[in-house]
Amino acid sequence: AALAKFPSASRTGQAVQTGSELAAFWRTAKALPRISPWLGIGLDVHELWTATKASFSAELEAVPDEAVRALHIHHRHRMPTPQDPIPWPLVFSRQFTLLRGFAIKPDVRHRSEVEGTIQFCEQQLSAQRAAEETAV
Repeated sequence: AALAKFPSASRTGQAVQTGSELAAFWRTAKALPRISPWLGIGLDVHELWTATKASFSAELEAVPDEAVRALHIHHRHRMPTPQDPIPWPLVFSRQFTLLRGFAIKPDVRHRSEVEGTIQFCEQQLSAQRAAEETAV
């Protein structure tokens, strides 16, 4: 049997835009035991923020940790910065960043921004780990 094509997820104007909708998608996907082990969400953080803005924190929280296999990291397809309106520390505090096989995709348009995006992610993850160690 052919698999149905799922709509684009977490893209402005698409069928699945919010964290709540991504959670509903995940519940449906998990009900498909023949393919669910290979499914996951590549979360475009900027697109989720664009679609939800004021409710971003709650919508991010609604996305199940085990569903997220990758993050697309950018701000308007440019290198992210701490000054962005996206609350990056909140994103990197999520437990999906600890999962084995988790990937980060620097989704920037210019090759010259890839390294800086990777460094930004490393700094965010290091800061989060340090905060967790301090809390223990």
